[in-house]
Formats: sequence, structure tokens, C-alpha cells
Amino acid sequence: MKKNRTEFRVIYRDTDAEGVVYYANYLAWFEAGRSELIRALGISLPELKKKENIVFAIKDVFCEYLRPARYDDEIVVETEISEVMPVRIVFEQQIRRKVSSELLTKAKVTAFPIDLKTFRPVPIPKELKEKLKA
Repeated sequence: MKKNRTEFRVIYRDTDAEGVVYYANYLAWFEAGRSELIRALGISLPELKKKENIVFAIKDVFCEYLRPARYDDEIVVETEISEVMPVRIVFEQQIRRKVSSELLTKAKVTAFPIDLKTFRPVPIPKELKEKLKA
């Protein structure tokens, strides 16, 4: 499946008083990594919303924090689609220190499409599924 790398530098607002990244910020970086992967596949989520009236929601996130990122670290978010099923996509993600490749955090995230009128899950459109599996 397709993989993507997104780079960030830890800035002051991402950290606590000790200069250690606050745990919820990793989730924001994972979100950015998924968005960049989707964009790299040529998929426009605003267009999907406009044409198909669907958006993606997160079903679950399993996150394991292994080492702390700190103020001014350069980090890399690695994102991969590990499964595409009729009604969900599973992403495997990791955050590493850029210079040493030290693994800091890893996550498994499941997303599913919902119809904006009913807020009920719907199947992934065929054209989208093909791009996700490419």
C-alpha cells in the first residue's frame, strides 16, 4: 500500500513547561500525516464531500507512546494504509526523530465514511477505493 512521510519541527506551543511534547499533539500530527497521504494519492476530501456527500470519521485510535519528542526536535510522521475494506480504512502510523530515526510513537487509526445527511456509515465509493489501494 501507499506510504507517505510528513516532516515537522516541534515548536514551543506543542510542549509543556519542561519542553516535552504534550501527548495529544501526536494525534494532530497523525491527522496531518493522513491528510497528506490522501492528498498525495490525488484525492480531494472537499471534492469528495461535494460530489458524494460523505466525510470520514475516526472509529478508533490505538496509540503507543515510546519516547518523548522535545522542543525543537525535527520529527517525521510516517503514514501507511494497511487495509482498505468496504466501509473502512486502516492506517498504520509512526512518529520518528528525523536525525536518528528513533521511534517515538506509533498508532493504528481506523476511519470510515459517513453520509452527511444521515450520519450513518456508507461504503467507500469504488473510484476512491481504487485510489486507496493503488
